[in-house]
Amino acid sequence: MKRVIKVIDWLSSIGGGIAGVTVYILCMLIFLSIFTRYVFNRPMGFTEELTGYLMVGIIFFGLAYTLRHGGHIRVSAIIDRLNPRMRATLGLIMTVVALGWAVPFLLGCLYVWRRHFAEKMLSYGMLEVPMWIPSLIMVIGAAFLLLQIVAEILKSTLLRRHQ
Repeated sequence: MKRVIKVIDWLSSIGGGIAGVTVYILCMLIFLSIFTRYVFNRPMGFTEELTGYLMVGIIFFGLAYTLRHGGHIRVSAIIDRLNPRMRATLGLIMTVVALGWAVPFLLGCLYVWRRHFAEKMLSYGMLEVPMWIPSLIMVIGAAFLLLQIVAEILKSTLLRRHQ
């Protein structure tokens, strides 16, 4: 079980790394767009479309990484007042609830990806990006998130066994 957790944590780290690199690419793209607009008076017409896809990558690749490092929003004012055992129990319950949300979320992303792929949908922007590409990023990010939720449940279970 520990090996499975390690592999999932590693995948989440890969996703976080991709999200980080994507932030850098997004910043460089925006800088380049501003530079070409004001220095050469030649705006890059595809910047808005591409930044939208990059934002999808940042968000979806960063989901599992953020969960792994406890970065998602929590109501800590209530949680901090509980004793450690209650806090761990509530954390496990909420993680199981998150799992119940993540499964249909992944299935919805898969449905959108399949539809975009089957219908060969293209974006309406200048780039005419095949929409299955950003949809696939959503599927991968949702799958990583689901796996990380499972890893968090396994970690909680292992922790409870050793107490």
